[in-house]
Amino acid sequence: MELITSQADIEKIAEEADPVRLAYTTPALAEAPRALHSGMDLTRYYALHWAGISVPLAAGFLVFGWRALLLVLAMIACVWAASTIWRRIGLRGHQLHSAHLFYMTALLGAAIPAHLFSWRLPWEIGSDGIGLLIPAAALMLVMFIWAFGGTGSTRVHPVALTALALMLLFPQLMLPRSVLEPGKLLFGDVLDAGPATGLVWGEPWTKLPTNPDYPAIYGWPASASLIGYTHGTEQSEMSSISLSDLLRERLQPLEDLIIAGQPAPVGLGSAIAIIVGGLVLLYNSVIDYRIPLLVIVSAYVALIVLPIPTSIGVNATAWHWLVMRDPHVGWEMGLTLANYELMAGPLLLVAFFMATWPSCRPMYRRGRAIYAIFLGISAAIFQLYVDVGYGAYLALVAASMLTPLIDRLMRPRALV
Repeated sequence: MELITSQADIEKIAEEADPVRLAYTTPALAEAPRALHSGMDLTRYYALHWAGISVPLAAGFLVFGWRALLLVLAMIACVWAASTIWRRIGLRGHQLHSAHLFYMTALLGAAIPAHLFSWRLPWEIGSDGIGLLIPAAALMLVMFIWAFGGTGSTRVHPVALTALALMLLFPQLMLPRSVLEPGKLLFGDVLDAGPATGLVWGEPWTKLPTNPDYPAIYGWPASASLIGYTHGTEQSEMSSISLSDLLRERLQPLEDLIIAGQPAPVGLGSAIAIIVGGLVLLYNSVIDYRIPLLVIVSAYVALIVLPIPTSIGVNATAWHWLVMRDPHVGWEMGLTLANYELMAGPLLLVAFFMATWPSCRPMYRRGRAIYAIFLGISAAIFQLYVDVGYGAYLALVAASMLTPLIDRLMRPRALV
């Protein structure tokens, strides 16, 4: 291991590294002039992150109603209760910071659907006791934070691990299937949905006819249709299904994913809200803009290049690399599919709010670029061939595991 022997070496590393990460992990380096000049302490750091995540959460409260709000509040209460126990366990228990725990809870609340705040789902047989997933998720989150070393030491993001575990263990119960009608926002019950007349709707959410008897609309999330198609297993009443059929008949209008109005987890209903929340973090200089930028760009390029089916027949499925080259697809349809893939899952939330977390990302700028590009490409692969709903979480776990190696390879070296 290379030794730091002078103040000049400390200043050189501080010039390249993130002061918040230094304050977390290396107190000696945190005394470097640049870290002191930042004026950032943990309380302000978490407050600024709360300001960012509050934007997608507020959009979720609006389109998923009071259940979404009570879900987040119940999660916070359960995490507080669990943390009072785990603080008494071992030396790591003293490293559980309340502000850190509650911000992670808000982030987890954004990643799970509002219908978890209920005892039974009206559309799912065998869903009795679904509300027990809230304390289970809270306990799981606190355990992951404790197990990986507490505040500032968690190499793998605990929210990504918790959301991933919930989706793998309870895939049907975690699948959102309703959204409030435009005229019954905030105060409506997202579980009080009318009879399912179709899994998707052709008109934009804002133009759907109002049903006076039900405040919510039953629908099928875009992520479920996308993964069924890119797996090459999507069934059709016709002899075959093409990419055009998928985009035209089996997905909500793209604007529903952009502005809200789709069945989704609480914080993932509106792509614009996630981006605005991320811009709040960028404006306050608490995240490095290179990470979300490179994650999104590399994922988008990979989604365009990687092979996907252009048609699924009874006996065969036609796969193509760079699908826009197919004369039956073209650039317009290929880019539309990439847009759906980008916004139907948690990729934007991961890019702005999880991949940028100081203890998960590399410490140095050059390393962050490698990390972000790897994360974006991995997210595209996992979304296309594993699952849109949690592919970005898998990619974040894989990229975070490489962070120590990237830090060792990219660490600045003293000249003398």
